[in-house]
Amino acid sequence: MVHIEFYTFKDEYNPMDKLKETIIDSISLNYTDNIKFNVNKKDDECSLTINLDFLNNIEDVDIFVLEEICHENEIYVQVYDSNTKKEFYYDESDEWIYKDMD
Repeated sequence: MVHIEFYTFKDEYNPMDKLKETIIDSISLNYTDNIKFNVNKKDDECSLTINLDFLNNIEDVDIFVLEEICHENEIYVQVYDSNTKKEFYYDESDEWIYKDMD
């Protein structure tokens, strides 16, 4: 199973509540199988985790789709499975950054 976690830091409101539909719609266009998601709220961060049961490896995830979602919504994303974890985000100069979190 592959997990995709979009996250952002919250201000006075929870932006993930607004972004949830946009993210789910974008993911659903590319992965038509039944996807499961969960919204998590911490003190200064909120996230939306999508579980893709039908994928076995994070290499099967379309990173371009994640990049578009992150760029349009100014959020971060982590992709992980039981063996690997990767983080993607845009930096201050609008460059797409990739970090291997293993």
